[in-house]
Amino acid sequence: MRFTLINRVRFSPRLLSEGTQRVWTSAEMHTILGSSHKTSPEELRELYLARVREIHPDTATETPTIALNELRDIYDKLLEAKIEADEKSPTLTIEDYRAEKHLQKPTMQKFLYSNAFRFIIFIPLFVILTENAWEVATDREGRNQRAVAERENFLYARALQEYKTELAVKEAV
Repeated sequence: MRFTLINRVRFSPRLLSEGTQRVWTSAEMHTILGSSHKTSPEELRELYLARVREIHPDTATETPTIALNELRDIYDKLLEAKIEADEKSPTLTIEDYRAEKHLQKPTMQKFLYSNAFRFIIFIPLFVILTENAWEVATDREGRNQRAVAERENFLYARALQEYKTELAVKEAV
């Protein structure tokens, strides 16, 4: 993604001619494509393709005022904004509009109640499970117990060997 952006900036005709790339406002982007804020993503695509046909070097009769890659960037930004707006807008019924729920802003209390699971249950549970999971994953107590048992077995085997050596020395004498 980084190299794509670098190439877009490096080879932009407008950037090469002006020295900086222009930042378009939402109204200017809609004007360039001939769309509005209410345009659906499908209509936006059709408008984009029509505009590309107009300014494409193979079909354009006069010098285009905007580069193809800038038009593509404008289309991407408008499409992304449209998709985000569609995802954020709640689906309300006619009864909700009559009750003017579309005008009501959620209060902090509603926010906390709607996220009670996250705030009250999930976060403390996550903290507890993280601490216990670290102990289970690292198995610190089990490793300590095994290390102590191995050391005791090693010391017992060495003491037994020394005892047998002592007995052998006594028998030899």
